[in-house]
Amino acid sequence: MLSPIWPQLVRQPAFRKVARLGWLTAGFIFTQLIVGASMRHLGAGLAIPTYPLTPEGGIMPKVHNTFVDLNFTHTRFGALAVTLLLIFLAVRVLKLPHLRLRRPAYLPYRPCQPYPPWCPSQ
Repeated sequence: MLSPIWPQLVRQPAFRKVARLGWLTAGFIFTQLIVGASMRHLGAGLAIPTYPLTPEGGIMPKVHNTFVDLNFTHTRFGALAVTLLLIFLAVRVLKLPHLRLRRPAYLPYRPCQPYPPWCPSQ
């Protein structure tokens, strides 16, 4: 909204789909944070002490209660859903035809020029 190219981007149908996916991903991340905070405040962090398998050796725990289900939702389902959505969003953004929108996605791959303070000097 603050970018000078925003009016051009909004008119493109491909951008609208990616924007919708971005909002969906942000919503899933926020939900994952809420579930993680709930798990922490209920003390359910060690309800399933091993990852990715349960202490019984399976993926699904044999005992179900609020703490175990909250831990399972956060560490298994939530982490997988957020990771897949982030990967899918990154792929969709990199496939967009508008080069200026793709530029920030390539930022980690560029060498540090002209050596900002957080980069080692040569």
